[in-house]
Amino acid sequence: MPLVINHSLGLSAEQQHRIADALTHLLEDEGLPADATCVTFRPTTASGATHEDPLSDLPPLISPEFRTRARRTRAELQALRDRLIETLQEHQTLSSLQARKCLGLTHCDWAPAAIRRMFRELEHQGLVVQQGVKRGTCYAWIGPKTA
Repeated sequence: MPLVINHSLGLSAEQQHRIADALTHLLEDEGLPADATCVTFRPTTASGATHEDPLSDLPPLISPEFRTRARRTRAELQALRDRLIETLQEHQTLSSLQARKCLGLTHCDWAPAAIRRMFRELEHQGLVVQQGVKRGTCYAWIGPKTA
């Protein structure tokens, strides 16, 4: 699967969306299917130095008991959704796996379905847009900017 990571300074969500579309079309012209392409943007500092991978070696953000319990309360799921939104606003584009890593839920059986459901809800609210399909799916934040 082609993965394009753009390290850039200060691109708006609209610019990122146009660039991702153009890259996807270029890769399609070369014979790579659009549904197998993921384009993501990572910020750089003003000096041009890139940040280290924000998804590597993240500390778990959720207690072990929360991960293994059969059911979660609405308040817990709302808090998880709020953390997902914060993470999306920070990284601009995330796959389901990247979101689970950021939230510390990589070893939870229930997490993939819950995260996908949250992404669908955010998409219906017009806060994210889905890019790609199946394993190449990424979600790009198009909602309001944070301060």
